[in-house]
Parts: sequence; C-alpha cells; structure tokens
Amino acid sequence: TRAKEQLEICMEDLKERPWIHLEACEQILLLILENSLGDKETCVNQYDIRDYSDKYPSCGMSWPYDLTTVSTYLRRADVIGAIHASKQKIGWIECNNGVGRGFDYDPSPPAVQNLTEKNWFVNDKPAGHVLSERRLTYVVVNNASHMVPYDQPEASMAMMYWFIGINNQVAANLSYKFGFESNAKASTPISDINGTIADSGDNEILDRYYNA
Repeated sequence: TRAKEQLEICMEDLKERPWIHLEACEQILLLILENSLGDKETCVNQYDIRDYSDKYPSCGMSWPYDLTTVSTYLRRADVIGAIHASKQKIGWIECNNGVGRGFDYDPSPPAVQNLTEKNWFVNDKPAGHVLSERRLTYVVVNNASHMVPYDQPEASMAMMYWFIGINNQVAANLSYKFGFESNAKASTPISDINGTIADSGDNEILDRYYNA
C-alpha cells in the first residue's frame, strides 16, 4: 500500500518534471526492498525480481555473483589492448556514478516517446522489441533483467552483432528479424528498422546510416 501511494506521488511529480532522477520515485524501490524481507533476512534482487537470495540491504547490489571475476578479466593488459580501451587509465569499473549524476536533472522530455517500435525475433523466437529513430535505438529484451548477457546470451550476442555490423548468421549461427510476426523479413547486419535496409558491404551507406 505504501509503495502504491508513493507511486501516485511519483507520477504527479513526473507530470511537472519528467526527469530521470526524482526523489519521490526513488523511494518506491526502497519501499519494495524493505517490504520484501523474508524469514532468512533475504530480499528481492532489485535487478532481477526472480531472485530472493541476496541479503538486505544489498538486495542485488552484489549480483551477478561472479562480477569480481569479470572485473579482474577486464583489467588485464591483453584484454585492454584487444578492446582498444587504453585511454581509460583507472581500469574497468562496474558503474560510474558521475555519468548518472549528469542526467539527474536533465529537463529534456523522454526521447523514447518519439521512437518507432517494432518487434524483434532471434532464431525465430520473440526476443523483445526495438524502438528506433535515426541514430537513437532503444532495445527491450524479454526476460533479461538488468544483465542482458547474463540472462539472455543469444539475444545479447545478436544485438551486439547487429549494432556493430557483423554478419551474425555467419559468426554465431544466429538470425534476427524485425516486424510483427516471427516470419518477418530477415534483417541485414545493419538495419534501419524504420524501413530502409543498409547494405553492409557499402561503406558510403554505412557512413550515412551512422552519421545521420
């Protein structure tokens, strides 16, 4: 009940200030976490509500639980060189709070309201939906929680190959399609889902696509 009341306050605040960060909205999550405590002092994972194994007040902050291994791997010199991340001197970190704070009080209206939406299929199975307009693309992946590669590795790989222009059907035996049915026309590696298909072998077309 308290969370529902707080949601109503949040929605009223959003009408006046459609910001990414509003304290009235942040309080909703805190109320849910507090009220999810079980007999064993565990609470709902705030990044994957199917998981109740973490303890309060962490509630998912240490998830995925093998994240420490990922940090070690991504700070290796050979990996840094392979992904061309040498300009970043402090090493890989999970989150940069400074980036989030930069968006906290941005008065711009949510861009997602202006994006064209289409369903997305991976290997002929519904994978989610894609909203796109010019150079901005927002992808929603079904049953993926906060960590898409962790929960939906195939969809994650297909998405990354699509974004960077790799022919994923050759590289990983994956296929992806956009449309409203599972038999929608298969997309080429780089696709403008508003209707124009880009030829992955034509650098001039790719330049126009990415620099629109």
